[in-house]
Amino acid sequence: VSRAFFLPLFLSLFLPLFLSFFLPLFLSFFCCLLSLSCSLVSCGSDVKCDRLLGRVAKLNKSGSFEALFCIGSLHSGDGESTQSSFLSGDSPLPIATYVFGAVPDGVDASLENLHLLGTYGFTTVGKLSVVYYIESSVPNQSVSGEKRTRDQTDEDFSSLEALVKSKDLPCDILITSSWPAGVLNNIQRKDYPADQKDTGNSPTGSSNVTKLNQICQPRYHFVTNSRTPGETAPASSQVYFERIPFKHMSASHVCRFISIPEIDTKGQKWLYASNITPIEEMKEEQLAQIPPHTTESPFVVNSAPEPALKKFKPEEPATLKVHSSYGAFGSLSGGGEENEDSWSHHRYNHEYRDGRNSKPKKIDRCWFCIDSDDVAEHLIASIGDECYLALPKGGLVPDHLLIIPLDHITNPYDLKKETFAEIARYKQSLGEYGKKSGKNFVFFERNVRTQYGMVHYLIQCVPVPESTSSEEIQRKFEEISRVQYQISYQVLSNRDEIRSHVKKNTQYFVAELPDKRCLLHLVKNSRRHPLQLGREVLAEVIGHPERKNWKECELNQQEEIKLAAQFKGAYKPYDFTLA
Repeated sequence: VSRAFFLPLFLSLFLPLFLSFFLPLFLSFFCCLLSLSCSLVSCGSDVKCDRLLGRVAKLNKSGSFEALFCIGSLHSGDGESTQSSFLSGDSPLPIATYVFGAVPDGVDASLENLHLLGTYGFTTVGKLSVVYYIESSVPNQSVSGEKRTRDQTDEDFSSLEALVKSKDLPCDILITSSWPAGVLNNIQRKDYPADQKDTGNSPTGSSNVTKLNQICQPRYHFVTNSRTPGETAPASSQVYFERIPFKHMSASHVCRFISIPEIDTKGQKWLYASNITPIEEMKEEQLAQIPPHTTESPFVVNSAPEPALKKFKPEEPATLKVHSSYGAFGSLSGGGEENEDSWSHHRYNHEYRDGRNSKPKKIDRCWFCIDSDDVAEHLIASIGDECYLALPKGGLVPDHLLIIPLDHITNPYDLKKETFAEIARYKQSLGEYGKKSGKNFVFFERNVRTQYGMVHYLIQCVPVPESTSSEEIQRKFEEISRVQYQISYQVLSNRDEIRSHVKKNTQYFVAELPDKRCLLHLVKNSRRHPLQLGREVLAEVIGHPERKNWKECELNQQEEIKLAAQFKGAYKPYDFTLA
């Protein structure tokens, strides 16, 4: 029998079965995958509620979106006297709806699927991290209220800046009502918004939003227009614009800047749909992928004149404390406040102008430079020719120490051989000191660019009970790092092997255990690297997990002076600088 006989028979018998049974199964499985992903719909300013939500309800029947972000004043499209059927509760909101901006008076905030977030803050949607800042919104959730004054807006920004820094989390999405100043830098005029290509003029932008983008380093930055407080929306707010992706100054991922016009803007895309995978679910190599034609940061020129990330709190003076993720060292009276999770709160202008840090430089305001006026002299225990030994503030244990080069060095590759040699002598002397009291030292360091740039290189020195083996310490590092942070280590037999794995600009974390083995982690994404890792693990090793936060261990100055004197007395027989 020929093949021509079986083909029509096969199609007539099995094709209907496939179309009616297997194909629907396949499609339903595909939709299930879509519904499990973090899909996002975002919209523009001056939202017309019924028009928008009716459109979203139709789209959601085929798209399975998880959230709607409404940026701007939410009101009915039929006039102020007409209450929206969605906002009155007569019609259910089709999906979880997050409102950034004002809503009509009388709206029931307890409506299912309605989330009123106000003018600024940090939130999570599923696993997506979202920072938002609506400069031109009213002070309360009322359409008829007065707009915020410049002073009120600055206070909002100051509060938001402190909030975001305290979180110190990667940011998936930044939402603002204003364009960041300078966002069109580093692109050609042909890539400008459609209404700006002929003139070449950049829309008016907000320096606060520029600074916020630099702090958050978002993967997506959505805006609704280019207005600043007190201004009317220019023509650019009526044009959909998606900038060429740009690099952040100190993060591996890129930023996609998207401006969305008002609803029903003729000929423009006013509803944006996207499928965004949360940053915490992405592999480092995925996060670090650079799209074609990506530009450098447009904000580099804006950050050079002043430290772009300086925290301010104008209503009262504060004490700016410099600290590692394992303890603080030094203080400065000024207009800032401590950042709880920073590797160091130190920063300085040349970090932004010269990221290579190829040569040691004299820095006026580095709290680890021993000749600085701001160094906490009462915590210094020993001074050598190349390095000095000091206690940190809020030490994990009483003899938690720091080995710090005298020269301002931010990269260990810039250390002189004499400095390396003296670091080794300090380590050896601490080992001898520890044995007297039944302790072994664990040394760890990190060479990671923080949001403040690279900081003064130093080595953390923490003693653990002599009865705790290197195998136990290694297991604890691997367990906590893998389970909580998805971090793995290369195990090296000694420190000399590190240079074969680490290049000039490689970012890394390394722990040197009592038997000299080293645990090396190469950091590909500094934004995702846990700032408290070393201290957190060793707090578990010594059986005091409650001490992983240095602020819980901080002493007053008199107690610090007493503690430093006790250590210097005990360490004196081993201090080679006194010989």
